Amino acid sequence: MSKWSTLLLLLLLGVTAGWALLQALRSNNAMQPEVSWLSAPFILFFALLILVIKRRVKILPTTFVGRLSVLAKTSSHGGALIAGLYFGFAIFQIPNLSSGFGRHQLWNSLIDSTSASSLVFVGIILEKALKNQNL
Repeated sequence: MSKWSTLLLLLLLGVTAGWALLQALRSNNAMQPEVSWLSAPFILFFALLILVIKRRVKILPTTFVGRLSVLAKTSSHGGALIAGLYFGFAIFQIPNLSSGFGRHQLWNSLIDSTSASSLVFVGIILEKALKNQNL
């Protein structure tokens, strides 16, 4: 089962990495990457697939439990890291809110961060379902 402290640490690591990456690009006068909202539907689709798997945990063979537990833990840990990365991008854009591009990037980053956070919670839900099946 994923610990909240681990997930929080991964989130903070992602925030730091996202902000530092954009800060390094700015200091080298390089163009910063444009954050698109298109990654949010893909992350949400993956979270939906995990929810479908969670509903079928009771009818799946027990040999899948190990594989599904890796999927659940990867989803929660990876989602926390990705959510932090996008949130770091959003924090970086706060001083740039006077420009239309800065506001656009802030909202896209927040939308992507929220969708990655849903992946964290779906991964935790799958972990709990697998733990209850093994008991």
